[in-house]
Amino acid sequence: MPKVFNLLSYDIAEYIERYIHEQGLQPGDRLPTERELAAQLDITRVSVRQGYQRLLDQGVIRSENGYYVNPPRTDRSLIAYCFPYADSCLQPDVFSVKSTEYMPDAIRNICNNMLNADHNSHLSMNRFIEYLSDIPAGITYTAQTSSSMQSFPGLFYVRSMPEGLKQTQYMRVHTPSQEEYGLLELSEHDSMLMLVNGFQYKGAPIAVSVSLCVGTRMNLIASITI
Repeated sequence: MPKVFNLLSYDIAEYIERYIHEQGLQPGDRLPTERELAAQLDITRVSVRQGYQRLLDQGVIRSENGYYVNPPRTDRSLIAYCFPYADSCLQPDVFSVKSTEYMPDAIRNICNNMLNADHNSHLSMNRFIEYLSDIPAGITYTAQTSSSMQSFPGLFYVRSMPEGLKQTQYMRVHTPSQEEYGLLELSEHDSMLMLVNGFQYKGAPIAVSVSLCVGTRMNLIASITI
């Protein structure tokens, strides 16, 4: 008979995280079932499920006919997110990309609107899936005006933050499409963000980056000076 008292979900989540550390579990290792952990702690399965849910929401674990340890989140600089090769938070050996043909009309419209583009405009556009330690972590779309290519060639591939540009940024929650579920190997517990960066040079818009980020697979780091 389970005890009358019930541990709070964050207490159970902390217990599970200690268990992962103390048992030396690695990414992909399976965790105890709800029944096993409930018996071990002498609590209800509902309480155990709530603890697991907290870790699912944080991206620490995943659920696939059981609970499994996820790789640790990778740090990414918020301000330099669209410049991955200049991102001091990102280790080059864990980052890779793969081109994709997938580009929703909504993303294309964002790029065109921010660059004041029409059917006569010449834009250099790229789209690729980003991987962190071979795990899909997002899809990034970049667009740059042809007139700015001479002054800023390969803008989004630079290895140091470009100077002389005005950068604007906004972020919102993104609801993934069915195709994005497949491309990014998402589960129902993953959360996504849309991160939009716009760049101006001498008052004129020259480039846009739109990233669909899997928030449960990375930490977005921002430096704040008080």
